[in-house]
Amino acid sequence: MIVDCAIYRDGHRTEGPEDFSGALEDARAAKGFVWIGLHEPTTDEFALVSREFGLHPPP
Repeated sequence: MIVDCAIYRDGHRTEGPEDFSGALEDARAAKGFVWIGLHEPTTDEFALVSREFGLHPPP
């Protein structure tokens, strides 16, 4: 389950978008980074986050 999504800029948290799919673009525009909180994600949820953020597949 995705439990949190926020954008950090200059060490400070700002609320992320409701839909995390736009979070990476928002963070880049703000020169910050995205925090995604996951709690026991399903395979499908993890695959979605992996695709959205370009993560490498697990070994």
